Amino acid sequence: MAELINELTQYLSALYTNPDPSIKSNANQWLQSFQKTEQAWVTSDVILKTQEAPIECKLFAAQTFRAKITFDLDQLPEPHRLQLRDSLLTALSQDSIISSKIILVQLCLSLADLALQLPAWPTVVTDLIEKFGKNPQTVPILLEFLTVFPQEIVGNQKIKILNQWSTPEIAQLVPNTLSMYLGAQGITTAIKTQIFHCLSSWLRAGEIQSSSAGTEFILGCAFSALEDDSLFEAAVDFIVDLIHETQEIEESMPVIQLLLSFLIALQPKLTQDRDDPDKMRGYCRIYVEAGEWYTPLILRHPETFLPIVLAIRSCCDYDDLEVVGITFNFWYRLSKGLHRKREDANAKPLLEVYSSLVETIIRHLHYPDDPSSQVGQEADDFRRFRHDIGDTLKDCCYVLGASVCLKRSYDIIVQALSSSSNVKWQDIEAPLFSMRTMGAEVDLKEDGILPMIMDIIPRLPAHPKIRYATILVLCRYTEWTNFHPDGIPFQLQYISSGFEDPAQEVRLAAAQAMKFLCRDCSQHLVTYLPQLHSFYQNMSLTLGQDDMNEVSAAIAHIIAGLPAPQGAAAMSTFCMPLVEGLHNVAVRKQAPTKQVQQNVADLLERLDTFLSIINRLEGDLPADCLKTMGEIWTVISEILGQYGSSIKLSERICALIRRGLTFYGPGCLPLIGSVLEKVTAGFEASGCSSYLWITSKVITAFPELTDPNFLSAIKLAFERQSSRVFPLTSQTDASSISDVIDDYIHLLSSLMDNQPEILIPSSCFHQSFPLVLTSLEFVDPEPVFTSLNYVRQILGHSSLELQAAASSSSGAGGKPGSTTSKPGSSQMAVPVAPAGYDVFAQSINQVVSQNGYLLSEVLLRRTLTDFPEDSLSTVIILFRLLADFFPTQLATWVPSVVERLSPKVATIPDREKFLVAFKQALEQNRSDLVKESILGLVKSSKRERARERFTEDR
Repeated sequence: MAELINELTQYLSALYTNPDPSIKSNANQWLQSFQKTEQAWVTSDVILKTQEAPIECKLFAAQTFRAKITFDLDQLPEPHRLQLRDSLLTALSQDSIISSKIILVQLCLSLADLALQLPAWPTVVTDLIEKFGKNPQTVPILLEFLTVFPQEIVGNQKIKILNQWSTPEIAQLVPNTLSMYLGAQGITTAIKTQIFHCLSSWLRAGEIQSSSAGTEFILGCAFSALEDDSLFEAAVDFIVDLIHETQEIEESMPVIQLLLSFLIALQPKLTQDRDDPDKMRGYCRIYVEAGEWYTPLILRHPETFLPIVLAIRSCCDYDDLEVVGITFNFWYRLSKGLHRKREDANAKPLLEVYSSLVETIIRHLHYPDDPSSQVGQEADDFRRFRHDIGDTLKDCCYVLGASVCLKRSYDIIVQALSSSSNVKWQDIEAPLFSMRTMGAEVDLKEDGILPMIMDIIPRLPAHPKIRYATILVLCRYTEWTNFHPDGIPFQLQYISSGFEDPAQEVRLAAAQAMKFLCRDCSQHLVTYLPQLHSFYQNMSLTLGQDDMNEVSAAIAHIIAGLPAPQGAAAMSTFCMPLVEGLHNVAVRKQAPTKQVQQNVADLLERLDTFLSIINRLEGDLPADCLKTMGEIWTVISEILGQYGSSIKLSERICALIRRGLTFYGPGCLPLIGSVLEKVTAGFEASGCSSYLWITSKVITAFPELTDPNFLSAIKLAFERQSSRVFPLTSQTDASSISDVIDDYIHLLSSLMDNQPEILIPSSCFHQSFPLVLTSLEFVDPEPVFTSLNYVRQILGHSSLELQAAASSSSGAGGKPGSTTSKPGSSQMAVPVAPAGYDVFAQSINQVVSQNGYLLSEVLLRRTLTDFPEDSLSTVIILFRLLADFFPTQLATWVPSVVERLSPKVATIPDREKFLVAFKQALEQNRSDLVKESILGLVKSSKRERARERFTEDR
């Protein structure tokens, strides 16, 4: 034993002090392995009882006990578990343990976890109080145990609670004992802090009633503790937890009334401690917790509970925005009930609070006088705060009505404009921002305050911050403008002028506002299309790409509402200049410089923007439109030929082709052969994955098409693209072309769904499966899910089921293409595989037989280690399908796979248990038992990995 302890000490020293990472790693592995042994029980006990043992060793011993009790308690027979309890109690009594907080905590956790699994010790709480609660020197041990005990009940999901320790007497004994300590002479601040933490712990776990913890004496101590800086946080936490536990209002009224008296008495502190943000934060937490849970009482008895609301209102006035943010949820919850009581005279004081809250919110929205004083994270936090408090402004609208709140914002602007010729932009921007926030709450037919707001806009200063805010106000109210179209000319002019502003944020706001104005008021803007076309042409010379995309989207919204003939003509007006721009580039055959590629990408993106929003026009496209399609493809084809090796441009072109498939529909079929030829040539030349992606989209765009020319073009494109993919994977690291592999498997999946007669008999079907196995090794979840879905399509293909049905019926003299059943028999007729399906089944059988072992290996290994969590259900389905159609092979694959699993993934006993269950499932032809066996192995593997994480936390 001495040699083992010496060795353990050396490994701990290496772990904590040796700078060499490999030595640290080896030490950690040795220590983890040691903790799994049965010898660790005795060794840890000896270390804890050895006075001269180093603190690192004692800590490790305490951690080992906790790990063993959590994961390996079944190693100890029942009588030995009581001996373990006694050893832990003895260890806790040592002076060296009492003086070491970190070891004390670990031992208390160990004892708590043991007690919860020890049905022979139902008197755990009373025994601990008896043993440690009478001596002031050991009371901290008791308080630490009583604090962690309920935490482990609710927080430790790794153990099964077997101890029936909880009784009504215990639920009263604990708060009574803690109350007694609070009243003891000479009680220290540290003990008081532990008592408040302990009370909080029992309340959070729901193991004591609020009436037991909320006595007048305990509450008096807690509120008095708010005067002591060292006790403040612990007292706040306890009071908040107690309030939370009084949410069953009717049952808790005596405690609530008592709390209310203390809360009212606390109110002057909101004025006295105004300069202490930490205390204000604590007070705010207390009042908001009360306000949120007592909202029904506030609405029922506003005169009684108004002090709580006023206290929260005072917190909302505070300059520290973190404190203000604590109140937001209260205002939301109260608004939901107060909305229904707006006409109740008793609710008037609450309505007045919300009315005053509007101005407070607008004040908090103000940017500082020196905007440069906020930088980095502080600036980001303030922007986020403005949007959060904007939601509270919506709550005010819900209670008071949007028009009332908008009038308040309007009045602030009018006052600012009239008070000084040198008005600060912050004084205008804040109410404008509030108007924008309230937009969603406004009645679209409102005719009172909104016309006044629109009338005041021309009077606003031309500061960029104000213009930015004003344009976004117009942007927010475009749905209202649709019902008030008289304002469109001014708004269109004001927004358009924003594109000429030097400030980028103003131009961005203008682009966004133009898009929403055109989307929401499209029917009113059709007559403006000629004017917008001139604007579009002029702006294309000065605006950046992002702005032009927004403007393109705006105009597209107008066109989208037009019938097909007019819509097609308008599209031609706006889009053909873009096509001509591409044509000019193609004709000049410019070298693919970065600038040239960017110019081409911009033009393609604008075309894509138009098509993505318009999607399809209502009615049949005119013949001229279909003719134009051919002209556009000629240009796109030329661009693709010249610049298709660029990843960026290939993606843009393929995205545009996809939009075209949707817009033109069957009308584009005459061009499909040319499109497939061009994208295939592009892939052969560049290897860009987007060409595989668009081929897949062509397949899914026409799922029911049986035209021989179309199918022939698909088959040729698939085979040529496959011939390019296969060498790529052997020449390059697979992870570096994961996008190519992912899109190729998407292509396979599309063929399996829509044209299996092209895929399954093809040699590419067999050659491609190793790529699927490679994809299942990727870290990125997207290709993993793509591959899992494709494998499911293969294993779930109907040809396998039909083949199995045909095989089962062949003994009854069945003939291909028929069904068999005996006359008068109750047995259902079994369909036999029709002609052609045997070819599919044979091909799938061959693929699975050749790759089944590797497939089973990667599915099982990664499911037990690092597959995405959501993949488990699909993996189980795959194993069930393998069990249904390939049971004999699976019975040989899985044991070999399991044998090679790392012990860290699954222990030998867990593996053996799984193999027995899995074998029985196959023998009984029970795929449901296959599922249960895999879930059992996954559960035990998770437990083993949890142990690894548990023991790594040193």
